Amino acid sequence: MPRPLPLFLLLLALAACAGPTTRPAYVYEAYDLGVLNGPAAEGGLAAYRVGSPFPGQEAALDRAVERALTEQRFGPDFPVTTDPPPALRDSAYKVVVVFDPATQWDGEAACRDDLLPESRARRGAGVAVLALFCEGHRMMTATQGSIPAADSPDDPRFEALLEQVALELFPPRRWERDAEGIEMGAL
Repeated sequence: MPRPLPLFLLLLALAACAGPTTRPAYVYEAYDLGVLNGPAAEGGLAAYRVGSPFPGQEAALDRAVERALTEQRFGPDFPVTTDPPPALRDSAYKVVVVFDPATQWDGEAACRDDLLPESRARRGAGVAVLALFCEGHRMMTATQGSIPAADSPDDPRFEALLEQVALELFPPRRWERDAEGIEMGAL
């Protein structure tokens, strides 16, 4: 008769299979998906990456970020690039993606003053990410997420994390919490 796995081994196995966890950190009170008509009219959106959970694989990491932010979001169709041409670098619109962000970060300073949040050294196998969407000097949305482990930018767990971040960074509608903390869609 097979012996049951000890509880801690079962929990460890479940944690290794766990998908990404994300949460919206901020949605500006006047956010509307229509704000993405600006980057669409400009031909794209600049994305600035800070940190790398996969040293030596930065090109593949940039492609994964671009793919998720271009293909896995709501709104009009336009490319997101980590290597923007001068016109997009000077645009009022940008995305900042920070891997393994420091505990304290100032999204308003990232949008207003171009002071990008810092990345700390990766600890263990897990990956954490912070993403901000700016319109001019205003932070429109921000989200944070993590996964317990990933081996490369092509790891399906990492791709799922970026896809979820893209969906939450550009929500189809602004979310509010009621008095009990339950999320409700705002019209």
